[in-house]
Amino acid sequence: MNLFNIKALSILILVSVLAAACPSSPPPEAFMADVDGLGVDLSGDSTDPDGVGLDTLDTTDTGVDTVDTGEDTTPLSMPFCVVSPVTGCTGLDVDTVALTIVDDLYPDAPGLQVNVEVDVSQIPAYTAVELWLDGTRLSRQIKSSAPELTFSRVSLTHAPQPDCHQMTVRAVGAVTVETVKTVCVDTGLCGARLQPSNGACLLQDADPAAEGFQGQFELSNRGTICYAGSLTYGEWTSGPLDLSLGAATTMLTVAAIAEGHSCTEVMVKATVEDATNPERMVSIEVPYRLSNLRPAMTFTAPLKKVLNLADDLDNDAANGVQVAVEALIENVGPQDAVILELDGQPVTSVMGASGTTSFDTITLTTEGLHTLELTTTDSCCGLETRVSLQVVLLLA
Repeated sequence: MNLFNIKALSILILVSVLAAACPSSPPPEAFMADVDGLGVDLSGDSTDPDGVGLDTLDTTDTGVDTVDTGEDTTPLSMPFCVVSPVTGCTGLDVDTVALTIVDDLYPDAPGLQVNVEVDVSQIPAYTAVELWLDGTRLSRQIKSSAPELTFSRVSLTHAPQPDCHQMTVRAVGAVTVETVKTVCVDTGLCGARLQPSNGACLLQDADPAAEGFQGQFELSNRGTICYAGSLTYGEWTSGPLDLSLGAATTMLTVAAIAEGHSCTEVMVKATVEDATNPERMVSIEVPYRLSNLRPAMTFTAPLKKVLNLADDLDNDAANGVQVAVEALIENVGPQDAVILELDGQPVTSVMGASGTTSFDTITLTTEGLHTLELTTTDSCCGLETRVSLQVVLLLA
C-alpha cells in the first residue's frame, strides 16, 4: 500500500469516528432562535437537547409585543357633585342624584337652585369647562390652577322619575373629558319645561303675517297635575294655555320689529299653575337669541380675475406676486372673526370687521388658479358664512 492510499484510509477512519461522536443535527424547525444569547432552549421541547435543564419555560406566544413607553394611559376623570345644604357634596360617586325642595341652596330665589362643584385636578390649566343641562350649555369657565371649580346658582325645575334632568360637565381642550349624571328633582311644585331649550337661537319669524317677530314655543308641565300655563316677554303675553294634555304649543311676540336682528337677547318667562293650589305655581325664565340678520361679505380687491407680474405690489418677482385683499363686510358681530384663506389655508383674520376692510397682503407664487375665501362664524348661533373668489395667476 503506497503512502497516498495510507493517508486516504486514515482520513476515512477519522471521519467515521467524528460522525459517531456527533449525531446528526435535528432540522432547524426543532429549535427557536437564541434571541437572548443565553443559550436557553425556548422551544418547549421537554427532551432538553442542550442539557441545560431549562426546558420547562412557558413560551406561549401571545402575538403581542409589549413596549413600556413610560406614558400613563389612564383616562382623565372629572367627577362632580351637587351641593346641598342638607347633605353637602351629593352624588360625587354615583350616576343618579335625587333632590327635593330641602336641597335648595338659595331659598330666597324662586324654584330650586344649587351649586355644582367639579374636581378638575386632572384637567390641564386654561382648559374650558362647560356645564350642560338637558342638552343646553348653561355656563362656561376656564380652568385655573385650582383643583376645583364651582358653577353657582344652577336652576333646576321639578323633574321626577322618569323625566329627570341630564347634567353634563365637559372639558373641551386637547382631549375632551365628559361626566354625565341624571338629576331627579321632586320639589312638590308644578313642573315647567319650555322648548326650544335654553339659549336657543330663533332664526326666523314663525308667523310673518303677524306684527313683530314671533317665536314658537312648547310649554310642558313635566307630568305634574298643573294644567294652566302662560308665556310672557315684556309687554307681550300668550295664555292662558291648557296643559291638561301635558303640553301646549303657542306663539309669542319677542320683538316689535321682525327684521334686522343679530344676536338680540330676549328672556321669556314661563309660568305653570295648579288652579286648586296657588302655592304650587312655578315660573322659569329662559334666555333666547334672535338672529335673522346674516353676515354679508363681498370681495372688493382684487378686482381682476386674471393677475400677472404687473399686479405685483412690490415689483419683485423673486418673492412672488404680492396682492392686496379688501372686502365689504356687514352684520358681523364685534366678537366674531373674519378669516381670510388662500387655497384652503388661513392667512389672516380681523375681529369685528365692519364696512370696507383691508386684510394682510397675500403672496401668490405658483402659476394657475387660486381661491380666496372669507369665513365668519356667528358666535351667537354658530352659523357659518363663507364667500369665495377665484383668480388666475400668469407668470409668462
